[in-house]
Amino acid sequence: MSLIGKTKLRMLRLLDNSPSHGYKLHKEIGVTTSTVYQHLNELEEAGMVEPHPVEGDTRSRTEYHITDEGRQLLDLLSQDE
Repeated sequence: MSLIGKTKLRMLRLLDNSPSHGYKLHKEIGVTTSTVYQHLNELEEAGMVEPHPVEGDTRSRTEYHITDEGRQLLDLLSQDE
């Protein structure tokens, strides 16, 4: 597992702007939903994002939030740009 690639980095940047769910990330990034959820699971295991259940009108969904560790990683990576 690579910790951070272009897609994961883009996901972290989007989550840094606002929490989101996987389907919305899929639409914004343009990769398959299975790829989005695979990356979210890897980022969660690495402590970069955390899931938060959100109750909806018809069903519940999971919204992902960037963690402090995820923000620190973004800060470190943006120093190299």
